[in-house]
Amino acid sequence: MSRPACTSTCATPVVPALSNDLCSDSLLSGAIEELYFSDVPMTDVTDALEWTASLDQAGGTGKIITFVIEGELPKADVNTIEARHGRTYYGKRKFELNGVTEIVTQENYDAARELQCGTGLYLIAFRTEDKTKMFTYAEQDIQPSVDANMVWGGKDSLLNIEFDVSWEDTHAPEMITSPIA
Repeated sequence: MSRPACTSTCATPVVPALSNDLCSDSLLSGAIEELYFSDVPMTDVTDALEWTASLDQAGGTGKIITFVIEGELPKADVNTIEARHGRTYYGKRKFELNGVTEIVTQENYDAARELQCGTGLYLIAFRTEDKTKMFTYAEQDIQPSVDANMVWGGKDSLLNIEFDVSWEDTHAPEMITSPIA
């Protein structure tokens, strides 16, 4: 995975490439539907074989678990520093992904309780409804805070598990073509 090459001095800024194709079919929409966690970062997040070998809902060392959710990632909070000559420096962004699942099996309930321990898992990736793109920090050391709460809404509602996954980084997650179906 690569991070943007940010200039930290008064060097000539890097002008990124853009695409303004209004006829493109690459518009992304929809809720976040899957969260992937593991106890170790991946070697190559684009490698379908590594995903196949690691995806395992039974968990275990080196395995990736998937929570099926309906979630969102609002705009990140960013720390700004005003400097002389009208310059503004941007620090780390604070991200908070919020989601909920109604799939409350015994395994999911127990896993959510384990997440409440602050187990130090890595946020490997998340995917939206169309499943063609994945958003990831998988090869970096992003260990988010994960808060999982069981919510009973009353007589005419389902038991839900609500997730708040928060982390800090200088950049948004990288967008890649999803290596898994």
